[in-house]
Amino acid sequence: MDAHKFFVEKLRFHLSEENTLVFVGWFFDGKVKGHALIVRLDGEELPLRMTVNEGALVRQKYLGGINEISEEAVGVTALPEDWREKKRLVIYSEFEGKRKKACGISVKKLRKLEGSLEYYIESCRRDEDSLTVTGWCMGAGEVKLYLLDGRKEALQAKTEHYYRRDLIGVFPESDRNAKPGFLLHANLPKELRGRRFYLEMRNAEHYSFVRLKKWDDGTFWQFLMEKAGDTVRYFRRNGLAATLHKIRTKLARQPRGNRRDT
Repeated sequence: MDAHKFFVEKLRFHLSEENTLVFVGWFFDGKVKGHALIVRLDGEELPLRMTVNEGALVRQKYLGGINEISEEAVGVTALPEDWREKKRLVIYSEFEGKRKKACGISVKKLRKLEGSLEYYIESCRRDEDSLTVTGWCMGAGEVKLYLLDGRKEALQAKTEHYYRRDLIGVFPESDRNAKPGFLLHANLPKELRGRRFYLEMRNAEHYSFVRLKKWDDGTFWQFLMEKAGDTVRYFRRNGLAATLHKIRTKLARQPRGNRRDT
């Protein structure tokens, strides 16, 4: 594994600045000093400003990863007005004059990202007569959340919002008083139990819609499905070599006979 490889953890649009991309990532050696990042759109280099997150929150975030990470880089780049007419954006890392590709994304995919909200579903629990969903959703201004049934009709749900300190580094431009964390709870009539459910998220300009799948039923099958999904997402972002290295590293850290969390 290249000791200076850059891994992109998240790529998104700025919450309030139009035509602006934000990405968060880390270098394999765990430090940002001495490294540089370059962003190109169809070969044209774009302006980039970079900041560094460090400290206990960063170390905790990457605990159990493929290396000990104490610093992460946050890059902000302004896209040209005609970026939607381009084809591909690529992020490169550079160390001691050597430049390597970190990741690339098509403009087609960027256009899909542009109109969506950033969110993550952490758990879904369905009991005999109720449904509970937890996670976070970040956007500019107020974000409204709706639980929908299989017919995509809104359920009567109670919503709680709470502060998430762990998201400050990922969304440095966010309102410090924002409460992106959420817990939704709805009572289910008998005719809806066991059916599909969805979560709809909206603010003034953005919209996201997702079918709820991450059911927390406590079974080993559900545990394996979650781990498989995490591995696929990691592979798509960072490639085969990094994914295999992560698996081997986590296996090596665990005592024999206790490897369920691989």
